[in-house]
Amino acid sequence: MQGSSLTIQKLEFKKRNFYGGSNVRSKEIEILGELHYEFNIKNKLKAGMISVVVQMPSNEINPQAEISAQKQLKDEIEFLLLEKLTQEYLLIEN
Repeated sequence: MQGSSLTIQKLEFKKRNFYGGSNVRSKEIEILGELHYEFNIKNKLKAGMISVVVQMPSNEINPQAEISAQKQLKDEIEFLLLEKLTQEYLLIEN
């Protein structure tokens, strides 16, 4: 990556609840991770955005466990975004 640079412009997480059942209770949580980036490779700029969506069941009975699970999901999303970013770099480099 000599003579190359990467700028992370924005990392954003969006949470959405899906409701269902006769009591219209939260059934599932979806977390979307978006990473906006810009590569400068050999004086060529390549900007883009990659995203990852992860879902998990809702846990209204134990909110602390749900919060902990959401934090773990964010860690997983960050790792998946890094993998995708690496793939983007390899595609641009070749």
